[in-house]
Amino acid sequence: MREHFNESGIRGVDYLAPVIHKNSQPLSSRLQLKINTILSPGLHTAGLQTVTCRPNNEEPPAPLPLRDPEEWPYCSRVKYHFGHRGMFRFPRKVFDEAPDIVKSHEWFGSGASASRMVLISRRTADIILDAKWRGVTMEPVELVNQ
Repeated sequence: MREHFNESGIRGVDYLAPVIHKNSQPLSSRLQLKINTILSPGLHTAGLQTVTCRPNNEEPPAPLPLRDPEEWPYCSRVKYHFGHRGMFRFPRKVFDEAPDIVKSHEWFGSGASASRMVLISRRTADIILDAKWRGVTMEPVELVNQ
């Protein structure tokens, strides 16, 4: 992977050796990507379901008790569900100076789970598709002029 990306001039990531938890030793046979850039806010959120990190949020009540006690601090961060119809929409301008691989400013997830969306350039997607890498799923996003 590193060779493919470096040969093609893909920007926006560093490569780290993952660490084996049991002995804290680096795993030399694998690489982990560290994405260095977080985009400016810009996701068009109309039609996306929000979830706020707080007790008794917008999600239906869980059949089991809360995993964390209610007195624990909640970050109050707004997240979005991945399940939606159509493409995610971003203004083209948030990508003007962006490298080939970035993370969204916005958070996604449910419950105590949260992550940022990883966004890649068309050039990066072509490298992945041409190399027939397994375990990678990609969905297009729509870039709008606003």
